[in-house]
Formats: sequence, structure tokens, C-alpha cells
Amino acid sequence: MSEPTPNKAERIEAARSEVRRAVAADSVVAIHPFDLYFLLQNPTVMDVVLINLFDRQFMVIDGGVYETTVSVKNKHTITEVMMGKEAEKPATADQAS
Repeated sequence: MSEPTPNKAERIEAARSEVRRAVAADSVVAIHPFDLYFLLQNPTVMDVVLINLFDRQFMVIDGGVYETTVSVKNKHTITEVMMGKEAEKPATADQAS
């Protein structure tokens, strides 16, 4: 593995500091992996840094600290993830008429 350049090293250290602050303030966002997939597909996401700290894995996404966990309710289904976009919902009886 190559050594990070000074700019990358600064980004990594800034992300580690942000993770430490978020953990201390208990402001880490728990996110389901399916929802994380859709968050990362968002074209407005500018910066993502993956940090391993405290025997856990965090993602600093545009300054927010996220931890992937399956213990939170997901908003997207595995079908949507496999299709790569939101699956179309079947029409209900109210919508069909």
C-alpha cells in the first residue's frame, strides 16, 4: 500500500478528529448499509473518508460521521439496491382507479 500524500494525510487526520469529536458527543449517525448505498450515490456528496478507530469503522461524509449498522430500520430494500435505483412500487387499488 502506498503512503498517503500530504494532502491525503491531512484529510485523514481531520476525519479522525471529527470521528473522535462525534463519538465523544454521541452524535454518530447510525445508518443501514442499504441506505448508505443510496447516500453515496447522491451526486451532491463531495468528500468521503473511511476511518477505522476504536475497533469500529466510520465514514466521514461531507463532515458528518456515520457508522454502518443493521440494528436500525432501513428505508431502502435489497431489491432497490440490486436494481441500483429505487424500485417501482406496485399500484394500490386507490391509485388504479
